[in-house]
Amino acid sequence: MIPQPHRKRLLFLFVLVAFIFSVYFVGRRVMRDFGGGRITLRFAHWQLEPGVRDAFDALAREYERLHPNVRIEQLLIPENIFRQWCTTQLVGGSAPDLVQIGKGVGMGA
Repeated sequence: MIPQPHRKRLLFLFVLVAFIFSVYFVGRRVMRDFGGGRITLRFAHWQLEPGVRDAFDALAREYERLHPNVRIEQLLIPENIFRQWCTTQLVGGSAPDLVQIGKGVGMGA
């Protein structure tokens, strides 16, 4: 068994590493969004079938080709958590630019 003072240090070290890790990933996303003068558009949907995903991706790449200053990001959210995910994103102020209606979202529920 690890002595009490060493457990506290390990716990502190673990929390510190987790904090640095999260700051890195959040900062990387923020810097990517504001870097290079490119506009980032995000859209979320629950259609995870490969054909739908691929079609949306092909449309996004074509739009990016026509508009080089725009980057489109597709957010694939499983349908069993889509409603909760959308609610959390809307309340947190971090919702994507476009959200698919359905699965309890935008249905007046």
